[in-house]
This record gives sequence, C-alpha cells and structure tokens, in this order.
Amino acid sequence: MPLQDSTSDRRVNIFYSFLKDDEFIVPNDSLETFEFEERLPFDTLRAICLFAQPWPDDVCAEGILWVNSQPDICFKLKIENGCAVTRPAGKWLSGQQYGFSKPKAYEIFTNRKWDPVYGDRVQKLVFRNASKHREYIESTLNRCLTSVKSG
Repeated sequence: MPLQDSTSDRRVNIFYSFLKDDEFIVPNDSLETFEFEERLPFDTLRAICLFAQPWPDDVCAEGILWVNSQPDICFKLKIENGCAVTRPAGKWLSGQQYGFSKPKAYEIFTNRKWDPVYGDRVQKLVFRNASKHREYIESTLNRCLTSVKSG
C-alpha cells in the first residue's frame, strides 16, 4: 500500500512494516536528496519543537517516524513550502511492546530487517532539495533521538 493512500483514522490497523519497498527510494540526485534512517525513537517534545519550526521553502521531506510517548503509533511526516505536517498514519506491528518477537507474517510479506528491541519501528525520512541544510538537519534529527529505550 502506498503511504499517500493511508488514512488518518487511528481506528484502523495499518501496519507500516508492509509498505511497498519503493516508498522511500532515494532518487539518483544524491547531492540534493538524502535519507535519515534510525531505529531509536524520537523524544516527543524535541520532535514537536523540531517539526513546528519554519523550514526553508525549498526543502521537501516525507516519511514515517515514531516517538517514545506513543510507541505503537506510526506517524507520517510531510514537509513542503516551509511547513511540516505530522499525523498518525497507522500502527507498528510490534505494538507497545519492546523485545517483541518477529511474527511469521513479517518474514513472509517483507524482507525488511526486524530489530530485536524495537521490532519494525523505524525513523525513515527522505529529504529533497536539502543539500545546503543537510548537516544541520541530520545533527538536529540525531539530537531529537532518545538514547534510552522507554516502555
């Protein structure tokens, strides 16, 4: 299922582990595009502050993320025209548990890696037109990560 087709209705269980693999393919313009991928959760307050600030008008981004205060929810992020929008987009297969064992369906339907602690949860953000701001964006995103697992 394409990410853009996802609903914002939290009552549905959309497991983002089963997204199409091409959802986050970074185009060949590697100087203008980069991907941020990390397993640790974002600290909720730090992430809110980061995404609430104005962004350069030319920077675009989209992807999925999770925060330590709501470990079962997958959030969708979209940045364009200087504004960031986040919204709940579904649930992680590993739910609220840490150290959840990998379900059989995961092996059957996806070739994504399963983390022994965080399961299928991942920060996966693709930034475009961000070459001038890459160092700042990456360091700021890394500072938003927690260093201790919660839950």
